[in-house]
Amino acid sequence: MTTDQPVLSPSARAWWRLQQAAAPIPLQGSASDFAERLTLCDMQLAQVHGAGLQGFALGISSRQPQPDFTQQWLLMRFDSFLYLERLIVAPACRRRGVGGELLQQTLQWARERGLERVCCQVHERPPNRAAQAFVEAMGFAHIESVMLPSRDIVGLYQRSSATAMP
Repeated sequence: MTTDQPVLSPSARAWWRLQQAAAPIPLQGSASDFAERLTLCDMQLAQVHGAGLQGFALGISSRQPQPDFTQQWLLMRFDSFLYLERLIVAPACRRRGVGGELLQQTLQWARERGLERVCCQVHERPPNRAAQAFVEAMGFAHIESVMLPSRDIVGLYQRSSATAMP
């Protein structure tokens, strides 16, 4: 008997469960899709308090190019960056600094590896206004809006990894 269930560590399974509970629908997916995505990410950060997972961040550096539409788009424009693939915060932990702390750790990770900027995408269709407000408040500048192969429209953002957070 075979199974389609991916082998996820207990911490990765907790990350996937948090994503399923807290992420917008375009980021939700199967455990096997999450496991595959996780293998592509050279940056994996988690924010834990006590025994509880408060949030996590995943990123792919420009030194590890992947066949991802957004990363390929960024590679045509920038030489040195970290693509913040996702930043998920538990609903009960939002507006308590967890996302800002994860972003601070992300910027430090990028700086330590000599990456000049951190880039991300935020859905515009369907809209994710909370994420848009968050990245703008954290100093990200809108680069351009693009249509993904899925026909979703996203705004692409970037900020220097060298500057302090607002």
